Amino acid sequence: GHTIGMAHCNPSFTNRLYNFTGKGDIDPSLDSEYARVLKKKCKVPTDNTTIFEMDPGS
Repeated sequence: GHTIGMAHCNPSFTNRLYNFTGKGDIDPSLDSEYARVLKKKCKVPTDNTTIFEMDPGS
């Protein structure tokens, strides 16, 4: 199940942080500051155990 507002650092998500186009880049649609914060939380792109808040400001 899912908790509203929470996500896991799984490969389908972290691909947007570490390798969006296959060239090691960040998804340009992500806010750059938020992407930086997420990279600190999701240090290992294949980590399915780390959970983070999708909208930490709400």
